[in-house]
Amino acid sequence: MSSEAPAGGIRLRAGDRVESRWSGRTITVERFLGEGANGSVYAARLPDGPSHCALKIGNDVFALQSEINALQAVGGDAPKLLLADDGTCKGESFPFYMMSFVPGTPLSEATFDGDADALLAFGGRLLGQLGALHAAGWAFGDVKPGNVMVGRHGEARLVDYGGATRFGQSVKQFTELYDRGYWKLGSRKADAAYDLFAFAVVMLDAAGLGRRVRAIAESTRSDKAKELVALVDESPPLAGAASVLKRLLRGECGDAGAAFVAWRDAAAKPRPAPAAGDQWPAWWFAGASAAFAGVVWWMSGSGT
Repeated sequence: MSSEAPAGGIRLRAGDRVESRWSGRTITVERFLGEGANGSVYAARLPDGPSHCALKIGNDVFALQSEINALQAVGGDAPKLLLADDGTCKGESFPFYMMSFVPGTPLSEATFDGDADALLAFGGRLLGQLGALHAAGWAFGDVKPGNVMVGRHGEARLVDYGGATRFGQSVKQFTELYDRGYWKLGSRKADAAYDLFAFAVVMLDAAGLGRRVRAIAESTRSDKAKELVALVDESPPLAGAASVLKRLLRGECGDAGAAFVAWRDAAAKPRPAPAAGDQWPAWWFAGASAAFAGVVWWMSGSGT
C-alpha cells in the first residue's frame, strides 16, 4: 500500500504537520490509512490528545460536515469526534476532522472459520451499532465488509461515515453488491431497512458465501433476488438466524430494534457445545448478549 494519498489536491506523508486554523493545534501525520469518496484518512496524533487518532482530510467541505454531523449525533460506540477545523499543510488549505482510532481488522480480511457462536455474536454487535445510528435518525448507507472492523475480542465497529444519510433522503454512497436498489428489492431512500438489507448480505459474506453472492449478482438471470434469499439456507453457521436474514433481505423488517431482538433470540437457541478446551466463543457470545441488552435499553429509553 502506498504511504501517501491525494486529498483535496494535497499529499501527506509521515512526519508532516497540519496546523488547525481555529483551534491553533498542530497535528502530526503518522501514516496513510485509506481513501474514500469524501477524502483521505491518516493515522495521526495530537500533542494533547489520545496517542492514536485518525485524521480525515475532506475533498468537499459540505460532504465532510455531513459526516461530522452523523458522528456527533450517534455517539456511543461510534468513533469519537475529537476536533473539526480547517487545516493547512505545505501551503494548501483543506477541511478536516479528527476522531478516535478504531483498532481491529476489516471484516473483508477476517474469518470466522465456520464458528456459528462467533459469527452470530458478531452479527448481534453489528446490529447494535446500526441500531444506535438509526435511533439518531441516520442510515449508514454503505454497509460493507470494508467499512466494518472486527476487534481483538470480536467487537464490531462501523468506520467511514462518509455515506451516512439522514432518514428520508437519497443514499449518498453505496456499493452495488450490498445495495437493495441494485437487487431490485427496494429503493435507495435512507431508512433502517436499507442498512438491514446490507447487513444481511454482509453476514452472507462473513459466512464464506461472498463468491456465491457475487456470482448471482453477475448472472443475467431474472430471479437474482430470489436466489440471494435462497442462499441463506446454504450456510450452516447462519442456520440459527436464517429466518431473520431472509426477512431483512426481503425488506420485511424495517426496525433495527426488532431485528436486534429477533437476532438475539435466534442466537440464544441451543447449539452443540464447543470442543474441549475451546471455550472462547461462549465468552464472546456472553459479551454480545450484554451489548444486546444495553442497546435495546438505550433505544427504548431514547423515545425513538
